Amino acid sequence: MLPPDIFFADTGTTKGRGAFAYRDFHQGEIVERAPVVILLTPFDELPLPLKMIVFDWGLLTDAEPCSALSLGYGAMYNHDNPANMQYRADKMNSLLIYSALRDIRQGEELTVNYDDASGATEAERAQWFKQFGMEPLTSPA
Repeated sequence: MLPPDIFFADTGTTKGRGAFAYRDFHQGEIVERAPVVILLTPFDELPLPLKMIVFDWGLLTDAEPCSALSLGYGAMYNHDNPANMQYRADKMNSLLIYSALRDIRQGEELTVNYDDASGATEAERAQWFKQFGMEPLTSPA
């Protein structure tokens, strides 16, 4: 992904910095193909600060328990429920592929849903946050 498609800025909320669309993205369009660094340590065994920025690669790929750090912009996408992007693992190429679940307008924050390990846009419960004793920060309605 070329840098002009995504930029970082303060969200103006308690979420802090986020990734934003520099141009319009259409539903189904791939926003980013982010390479990952595979960490052989299972997600459940990582220290809390690392759990906050990595993905459970073993769960996403039906592989042995391990974790993955998304490079590129991947580690910077904030949570929202519903989110405007979905992610999926490309195990063969060690990538996380982020795609637009709806049309995303220029200047809109790019978000993923942390609560669904499958990368789905929406989840009924905030499980990811509860496991760390936190409340999710979402965009204002």
